[in-house]
Parts: sequence; C-alpha cells; structure tokens
Amino acid sequence: MFNLFATQGYTEFNLATPVLANTDQSKLKMSFDFASALRKTVPGNLPFTFPDDVFRIYVSTTGGMSYTLFEEHSLSLNAPFNTGGFVQMAAFTPVATQWITHETVLPEGTNRVLFKIFRPEGNAAGSNHSYLDNVNFETCNTATPEG
Repeated sequence: MFNLFATQGYTEFNLATPVLANTDQSKLKMSFDFASALRKTVPGNLPFTFPDDVFRIYVSTTGGMSYTLFEEHSLSLNAPFNTGGFVQMAAFTPVATQWITHETVLPEGTNRVLFKIFRPEGNAAGSNHSYLDNVNFETCNTATPEG
C-alpha cells in the first residue's frame, strides 16, 4: 500500500522485483492485483481539479542496471486503475470488488521489473491511496502473432 496523499506529492513509491531467473531470454507473463482511490480534502460536490497521479511499469534486461518504460496508467478519478473512486477525508482500504487483476506479456529477456507511483505535479488538494498485491510471473509459451 502506498499513501501518496500523505507525501503531498513530494515522494514517489518505487518497488523493484528481485532479479528474475530468465536465462533463456523468454517472454514472461506478469499479473498483479491493483486497487486505488483518490482521497479528497474538499466537499465532493465542489468543482475542483484533483491530481492525476501515475502508475508506471518499467522493465530491465540488465538485472536493474537500467530500465525502460513499459506501461503507464493514470490514477485520475475516472481512470480504469482508480478502482475506488474517491474517499473524502478517510483512508482507503479496498474491498473485493475494488481490485482489478492486470495481465501483460513483458518484452523478451526481461529479468527485473520496477513499479513506480508518483504525482507529476506538486502539492494539490487530494491524491491516491494505491495497493499492489499478488505479483506473479510465468514463462509465456505462446508465440507472438505476426502481421
């Protein structure tokens, strides 16, 4: 769980996997569960612009010596990765229906993954509480389609 609200946007969350045993340079299928909600500090019916926090996934083929951006997901109020909408002046603890499972095939030779949650802009009147759980990797034996 990462509480970006409490950091006021001045800190980011970085979580790197251990180096993965991918010696045959296979493609890996990665899956994880994710939940997030925007915590507001003003009444919900007031028009207000809230921060668009970002969740990024970076991959490495060098054991973490360098990373390449692989996916980027918005945590803004109506984005798919914001599964809990908004909570007003309260912590967010997701219930079963507020989790999504995300699956993706990583580039060939990936041996480390970095997850990053951050706010591209400074101080604002709200921010996300985000949860990442059940990260799994398996060798992808399906050939990449051509054409």
